[in-house]
Amino acid sequence: MRWLLATVAFVMLSSAGVAFAISEAENEAFNAAKLLVPKAMKDPSSADFDRKSLRTRKLKSDQLGIEDETAYLIDGIVRGKNSFGAVVPSKWSAIVVEAGGELTTEVIFLDGDVIASNPKGAKMLLRMNQLKDEKFQQGLRELEDRGRAETRSAEDRDRINAMNSADRQRVNRVRSEGVEAGKAAAEQLGKALVRISEKEIASRAKREAVKRKVPEGDRDDFIDAFSGAVEAAKAKPSSR
Repeated sequence: MRWLLATVAFVMLSSAGVAFAISEAENEAFNAAKLLVPKAMKDPSSADFDRKSLRTRKLKSDQLGIEDETAYLIDGIVRGKNSFGAVVPSKWSAIVVEAGGELTTEVIFLDGDVIASNPKGAKMLLRMNQLKDEKFQQGLRELEDRGRAETRSAEDRDRINAMNSADRQRVNRVRSEGVEAGKAAAEQLGKALVRISEKEIASRAKREAVKRKVPEGDRDDFIDAFSGAVEAAKAKPSSR
């Protein structure tokens, strides 16, 4: 797990009537790191922690699955000897939680790998992994939606190209109407668009075709175009 460095901001933590400065959270993390990080290094005795390198940022509670608690990510640099005896820098990170007037280091990382965690820290890691997986699955769904829309578009082009001029014009007109109706429906759905299923999209398309009195022989084209426009809008990142 890789963490971006953030500029240190001096703010106050407050819970149960006790106020903590970020420097106190950094002290907690720094002391825990000095105790645990060297054990994960090639040469523990060579560990040299750079206090001036500390950077802190606040974490959102919903990222960690915690409530009524304040969590901070503290990053720092430690130098030590590698397998070849050369002194190299490594990045350590710690998640510190303030709850009930106490500061506790829940998880410690070294170069992105977890090297220590307590039970609460383990739950936080599980929650972060779940969020990461949810984001990945959402990306897959978007790719599938985009793929279906592109496949439908290619199939429609082949079918229309095989028609005579009059039929082609009629189908293009119907499909154009379906696309415009689909775009309008997607815009109307707003943020709810990402949650609508393929079945719901088809149902809306059929209702819209009836509402617009699209001839029976042209309804499939209208419904296809309507559904394709909604799915294309759904697949765009801006629709999230």
